[in-house]
Amino acid sequence: MNFNVRYIEYKNFGKCLAVDNGHIELYIMLDFGPRIIRFARANSDENANMFFENGDRTVFHNDAKMDSAYGENSNWYIYGGHRLWISPEYSPETYYPDNDPVQHFISDSNVIRLVPPVQRVNNLQFEIEIEFTADDDVKLTHKCTNCGDAVKNFSLWALSVMAPQTYEILPMPSNDMEFLWNRRMMLWPYTDMGDSRVHWGKKYIGLQQDPNAVCPFKIGINYTGVVYAFNHGNMFVKRTTVYENAVYPDCNVAFETYTNSNFLELETLSPLFDAAPNNTVAHTEHWSLKGNIALPDIKNEPLLDKFFS
Repeated sequence: MNFNVRYIEYKNFGKCLAVDNGHIELYIMLDFGPRIIRFARANSDENANMFFENGDRTVFHNDAKMDSAYGENSNWYIYGGHRLWISPEYSPETYYPDNDPVQHFISDSNVIRLVPPVQRVNNLQFEIEIEFTADDDVKLTHKCTNCGDAVKNFSLWALSVMAPQTYEILPMPSNDMEFLWNRRMMLWPYTDMGDSRVHWGKKYIGLQQDPNAVCPFKIGINYTGVVYAFNHGNMFVKRTTVYENAVYPDCNVAFETYTNSNFLELETLSPLFDAAPNNTVAHTEHWSLKGNIALPDIKNEPLLDKFFS
């Protein structure tokens, strides 16, 4: 599918590649990242970005391990938008300070490749491929090559950082296992099961981003392969394949979601890979963005079944 390309200076994010197909648009940071900093309906209002933006760099991570590994003042900035990480989460490995320019390539088949420098110390080469597949749909293939001389074990972790006021609806596994369990959930030390931002249904979990929240919230779950997020009158759909017999990080969960007072994250994970030297592994997501869709009633599960069918 063809698309339009422009080079722009976007807010405090420097040079960006603005790409649209007349229905949806993405802004891709080129001075840092890679990050897809904006995902919205084409020609929509500046404030209609589905993704969180942190142009003033107020949200960042730094510790003594990072300074030791990567050099003094090696800050990892969230920037916002969509990014690629590796899991399980460790510092300094996961929080690589990806503050260097990103190369980009547009192929004859209309695929955009984003290629940052090889991560020093970690010896990992990230890459993200972007392809418009339909009017409202885009395919993202996340890749990582082991450029070191030893086998590395990790999962590819694709995080979409959603804007304030986003409401997430997460379907839970519904297969009938008779007397056996069908859901697995992981909790973090700060997770409060009674948190007012969360709705626990029989078949769906609802999670509301709240700018007034005091504590963060995070869960991991054995993912069904799809999650929905609502904001600005739009519905963002994020899908990926879940491999039944594969082993995933964090006690075998393929999806995690996190929220604090700034944003809400939709996080898909690949299976754990043993990546040999010079071996490349991949993790694919499919995004859709539908306009003029109101948030359905999270407490009406028969309505949700029909809505998402």
